[in-house]
Amino acid sequence: MARSRRTAAEKVSSQHRPLILSVITFCLVTQQPHLYGGGTMDLFESIVSLLSGYGEFSLAVFLLFPGFWLFYRCVYAKVAPGSLRRLSVLLPAILFGISMPLGYAFEETGSLSSLFASGPVPFLQAAGIAAGWSLLAAHCVALLYHVLDQSSETSPLKEVPSRPGLRGAWLRALSRNPFLAVFLTLAVLYIPHAVISYPGIFMGDTWQQIVQAYSELKMTGSLYLSPENVLRAGVYINQNHPVVPTLLLHALLVLGDAVTGSMNTGIALYCGLQVFCQMAAVSFAASVLIRRGLFPLRFAWLIPLYGFLNPYIHATLFLLTKDIAYAGLFLFLSVNLFRVLSGDRTSRAWTGLALSSLGMLLFRNEALWLLLVSFLLAALLCRETRKAFFIASGGVLLTSLLVFRLLFPLLGFTPGSIREPLSVPFQQTARFVRDYPDEVTESEQAAIDRVIDYNDLADNYDPDLSDPVKNTFRETAASEDLAEYLRAWVRMGFRRPGVYLQAFLNKNYQYFYPGKARLYLYDYSWSTLNYEFANQKIEALGRSFSQPESLTADRAMHDDIMALSEELPLLSVFCTPAFYSWAVILAFFWAFRHKKRNLIAWTVLPAFLLLLNLFTPANAYYGRYMLPVVISLPFLPAFLKGLSRDS
Repeated sequence: MARSRRTAAEKVSSQHRPLILSVITFCLVTQQPHLYGGGTMDLFESIVSLLSGYGEFSLAVFLLFPGFWLFYRCVYAKVAPGSLRRLSVLLPAILFGISMPLGYAFEETGSLSSLFASGPVPFLQAAGIAAGWSLLAAHCVALLYHVLDQSSETSPLKEVPSRPGLRGAWLRALSRNPFLAVFLTLAVLYIPHAVISYPGIFMGDTWQQIVQAYSELKMTGSLYLSPENVLRAGVYINQNHPVVPTLLLHALLVLGDAVTGSMNTGIALYCGLQVFCQMAAVSFAASVLIRRGLFPLRFAWLIPLYGFLNPYIHATLFLLTKDIAYAGLFLFLSVNLFRVLSGDRTSRAWTGLALSSLGMLLFRNEALWLLLVSFLLAALLCRETRKAFFIASGGVLLTSLLVFRLLFPLLGFTPGSIREPLSVPFQQTARFVRDYPDEVTESEQAAIDRVIDYNDLADNYDPDLSDPVKNTFRETAASEDLAEYLRAWVRMGFRRPGVYLQAFLNKNYQYFYPGKARLYLYDYSWSTLNYEFANQKIEALGRSFSQPESLTADRAMHDDIMALSEELPLLSVFCTPAFYSWAVILAFFWAFRHKKRNLIAWTVLPAFLLLLNLFTPANAYYGRYMLPVVISLPFLPAFLKGLSRDS
């Protein structure tokens, strides 16, 4: 009898659970913490403050309540309640919940101290908001994992029966040759953008890559390096930017100028090559996954549509930067790593892995650490390929030493500055000096000033960007000066660890908080200014770059459309940097959920890329550091599905 009563009670409880959770979630996530309060409040004032956190009535917000109720009903109809208690669900959910109030505080005030400024009320509000979002996120993650688990079935690629119309023809072409079908579709879709972008889109670093290869200009294209301090007199190429893209761009500029008498031709050739690399990588990934039955043929149209409509891909496609080709090489590496870890140990798979790794090494300075960590962990996790991945790790390290430490110095290419990996310590030091200048001792001031400009440190501090502080780095600083600075940095950190933590989080919160921040979309108006700046720098050559004036109005209209896309529903999601970070985080935890070594080894690659980005100079809005994940996103579920099945 007691057992039947307990069963009935549990049944009633499960029936009311969606409604109860909806009420709790709605009351918690619709709160906004008070960040600008005054002094400490009494009990009545605290209650009033808590209730006022809901703001005025909004129909859009009110409609969340029935939405939550329907969502929770769906979750409990499909997902076993026990799965909600698994660490693979709880850990990312709690991390997401915490990121919401903390990210909001950083976005609004640039500090966490506002959560403790008016007694316990703002802190309690933040804790409640974190709990509400964690509750909602746990159910979202559990449902997402359930969908991924249920989609393990594959369907071998077969030729599509004859169907009338353009869609039928495209599906037949896709079933016969997925690579060519996707590649040609992307090429056709990109033609209008290529025309109005001709010869390419310039950014702030473009002139730096161009001038250093023209020895007659006697420019290093670097803020830290003067022409008198280069490694070899008359050679101004340096490793601040990767040397290979610089040399490739220079070769194409010389070729284009010689053949057509125009520098524009070389720019167009370079941009065309990087777009070709990215389209080829996307098409290759589509081909491998479609042929294995991991990407349903009926949804394959999403691949070119994503590449065409994603605002960030669209804005960077013809941007003159190393990151476009690097993103393509990352996707090539991801596909070949997937092939090897899923059992394809053919020479073609290993060759593809080696070539994509070499390309990444040559196109991005920090690729060494990404490749080393990924391959070493793959060696430790995957017994059957352990020897091969240890060899691959050794090959990456040896290639890096031979190219960057031996070959490039022999050719006179000046090494990059030590300032780059010190972005985080510089930011933490600057925030400490800004917030607690009286606590910096004279000896610490002297140690700091021998490395970076102490007097302007507080004024130069930008929470989202380390460049203003980093650019004051004194290249004349000796190794003893750096060692003394780091000792001072450590001592200051022990005195005020909260300052260092806030400096780090303030520079990176956009990776986790889906708030107002949007990926920076490079527009034509900014490109035009950089054209003018680059032309000033190469004036001594008697050459110049130009954009067709007849397309000025089209470029302006395109800028307006791109600015609008950042706020449009659905498209704005793809402009939010945190969206891509959480895709990587959830993939990583899903891999641990399945406890399959090959699956975990593959997810280390995008996860470590995200971790490396936390130590770059800029917050997530900068975007180019996440471009490899952006272009790989449509294939992420298929990669996970394939490795969970085959490993």
